[in-house]
Amino acid sequence: MSKWGACVLALMVVACGGPVEMAPPPSEQTQGALRLPLTAPSPEGTVKLVGATFTLTGPQTVSITDTSADTLTVPLVPGDYTLELGGDWHLERLSAPGTTLAAELLSSTVLTFSVLKGQTTQVRYLFNLAGSGGVDVGITVNKGGYISGLLTFSLHEGPEDSEFKSLVGKSVPFVISFEAARVIKDGSVGPRGISVETGPITVQFGGADGALLEKHVSPFFTGQPITFTVNRLPDGYQVLGAFWIDGVGSGSPLDFLSRASQPFLGTVDSAGYPALSAFEFQSTMVFSLHAFGDLSGTFAGKVLPR
Repeated sequence: MSKWGACVLALMVVACGGPVEMAPPPSEQTQGALRLPLTAPSPEGTVKLVGATFTLTGPQTVSITDTSADTLTVPLVPGDYTLELGGDWHLERLSAPGTTLAAELLSSTVLTFSVLKGQTTQVRYLFNLAGSGGVDVGITVNKGGYISGLLTFSLHEGPEDSEFKSLVGKSVPFVISFEAARVIKDGSVGPRGISVETGPITVQFGGADGALLEKHVSPFFTGQPITFTVNRLPDGYQVLGAFWIDGVGSGSPLDFLSRASQPFLGTVDSAGYPALSAFEFQSTMVFSLHAFGDLSGTFAGKVLPR
């Protein structure tokens, strides 16, 4: 896992055109647009997403089956949409067509976004790309880490008409990515552990049920640093500590509370500290948003510190 880098495919709302099938077409006075850049530079050459198809569902239904161009553009009526990645997709370098690069999709295949008249909306698919570094298709190079997994909601406490109540019993995939991290080792008292302080994070909630969190929670998280700890227990197991996000908590419209994870088997470095390698975790969390109430449940996934 230490050889994997993060790769973001950016889907940006801009002008019109492109090989798509759609109905009905919007008027020039009311349309927005979706632009899909499918190539990006990398240290070893330009990378392209090949063989993908996209389906947009919302005020319009749009099917994109021809992704041979480097950039696709699609006019859209303003409104809320879901975007689904499909097809037999893979990544390859333009200098070596037909040679598939090892890549893993971290994002959900279904993402949600909104189109506003006269404005640009950005959507990202986050990949892991094997090699010496990462590539953000359409954005920037990202050599940091990520936290990804699944939020499963079991309880809502608050107004009966809250939109959050509709998420009880549902699961939402998420990805938190960051370009840089600072690691502090602490073993002066008790078992040895590390504290990871990341740079600004990008948060993504996927699936059709992730629309509410993408709209109401993601803006509070995105752009903030996140801090978490990994502590070694006396029996050799390790525990992931609570996540702390700047700007989220007391005095903020949004509060997010996570608790220490269940113990897991982790690796250590030569000095006995938790190693900076990928590991899986399971924990509990609560979202509290004014006027929406409290939404609680579990979250589980994997962490690659950097």
